[in-house]
Amino acid sequence: MWLGMDGSWGRWARAWWDLRWTDECEVAQFRRQSERAKNYVLTSQAWGDERWLLPNDELATAWAGDGKWCVWLVTRSGSTAGLREWAILRNWMDTQGTKDMSWGILSVDDSEEGWSSTLAQRSNVRERLRWVGRSPSWWDRLDITGVPQIIVVRPDGAIQTHHAPLPSEGLFAQIKRWKLTSK
Repeated sequence: MWLGMDGSWGRWARAWWDLRWTDECEVAQFRRQSERAKNYVLTSQAWGDERWLLPNDELATAWAGDGKWCVWLVTRSGSTAGLREWAILRNWMDTQGTKDMSWGILSVDDSEEGWSSTLAQRSNVRERLRWVGRSPSWWDRLDITGVPQIIVVRPDGAIQTHHAPLPSEGLFAQIKRWKLTSK
């Protein structure tokens, strides 16, 4: 029920959790501690411990600390807003992006058909797409609350933010500010 709080049946999950808040089981105790500290399991601290599923079905380390700022757009098949933000991100990176920046797409499609559809949206095979699906651990780790969503990773691999502005809402100006203040 904890993991379903952001799902379509989240209202019932929240009600269930409100009733179970004081339970003495290990899961309830862990959840109370996490909520009080605003510190969730497997957040950016564990970013590099996970693996991506690549289009060829191989696993690759999710470590993003390649010495560049990395912008990840979270989207799924059928999201017109996601496609619009993807096009804006692609265009900006192609025309104005610097060598110290990279980008990719995180697919939260819940089926292989959706993943294949999202994969077909690439303009070329060099575009990085990773499929995280509906995995609750990834959704918790990346604090995914909706589609589209932008996650920005610093050059050292730590997540700068899970909720950056969308490309159409000022992402690029915000990244410039972060780059200036991080030096």
